[in-house]
Amino acid sequence: MELSNGRTDAAFDDVQTCLRLAGTIKHEPLIIPFLVRVALIDLGTQPIWEGLAAHCWDDNQLAALQASFENMDQFGSFDQAIHGERLLASHTVQWLQAHPEEAFEWSVFMQEESPSIRLRRWFGLPSACFYHSELSVDQFYTEMFYLPLTSGISESAPRLWLQHLPRYRQYSRTRTTH
Repeated sequence: MELSNGRTDAAFDDVQTCLRLAGTIKHEPLIIPFLVRVALIDLGTQPIWEGLAAHCWDDNQLAALQASFENMDQFGSFDQAIHGERLLASHTVQWLQAHPEEAFEWSVFMQEESPSIRLRRWFGLPSACFYHSELSVDQFYTEMFYLPLTSGISESAPRLWLQHLPRYRQYSRTRTTH
């Protein structure tokens, strides 16, 4: 809006505000803050493109915008968010196993089953079911996020996946030996 009214400095300040707001949640370890960050960056990029098309930005503003974008690490933020989601899912499964009575109360929201069926499900599950759930969740995140994300990075080796492969293997080994 500011840009279309010829207020280039105000438009630049708005863009910088969006980018600074996005930077405040850069290290949040969950996917929702990551998506909010992406949306904030997207809000800031539209006026940038409009300003470029209309030749509104001066050299100092362009240099500042370039510096702002060079300091962004969207893949790193995504990686951190996925790690956080994996950990949250893993800890949720562990919590469900450690607190079956509370988990049973939590399952009341699943109205399609009678309480006696839910009770048998929660209190009758062997530990292996929980460990299998943890591994399944981990495999889901690996297959849905890491492999597709990294497959386009390099034909020869998906670097991001290879970087995390030793940690994934170690995690898998420790979870299956319990």
